[in-house]
Amino acid sequence: MGIQKMKLKMRSTNSSAKQKKSLGRKYIFVFEGIDGSGKKNLIDKVFDKLKDKYKVEKSSEPLDKSIIKDEGNNSLKIALYIADRYNHIKKIMGSSNEIFLISRYLYSTLAYQGQNANTCELKFIDKAQIKFRRPDLIFYIKTPIDKCFRNQNRFSLEELQKIYRAYDLILVGDTRLVEIDGSLPIQVQVDQIVNRIKKIIK
Repeated sequence: MGIQKMKLKMRSTNSSAKQKKSLGRKYIFVFEGIDGSGKKNLIDKVFDKLKDKYKVEKSSEPLDKSIIKDEGNNSLKIALYIADRYNHIKKIMGSSNEIFLISRYLYSTLAYQGQNANTCELKFIDKAQIKFRRPDLIFYIKTPIDKCFRNQNRFSLEELQKIYRAYDLILVGDTRLVEIDGSLPIQVQVDQIVNRIKKIIK
């Protein structure tokens, strides 16, 4: 089973809560992209644009950052990331906030850990991720690879290229996908994202 054949079957469940300005449910907006693509900076600026009007929260996966440095085998890392995601979603569902801006989510597990996964591990990822809520929108930040490479020191250029191709295979055809050109001025990117979010939450 190759990554391109994987189908994420996440359930799209809604959750309502009493809030000062109720939107009727919680909204999850995911930011995906390779290391160095500018996700954190974008999330910070989008958060600043929304925080005065909405109850908004930002976070990134994994919550437990020690997982990133863990040198265990790939099967263990996959299990740790999925367990971390379970805790993350549990925290979101228990929050009084209504809009959630998340750096990395379901798709990162396939794009990163899926690179070295065997057939059994890919099947495990697919089965485990059915349990997680699908986001309302996926903002895929497509920044030129050479710029991403300069912005980070975790991966080689060749490794980033593989992850970039994996993202393209995983996200193609997803109706929730919004591609953002990471080479555009940051304010243009922010405005594009905020406008799409506002269309969803109206």
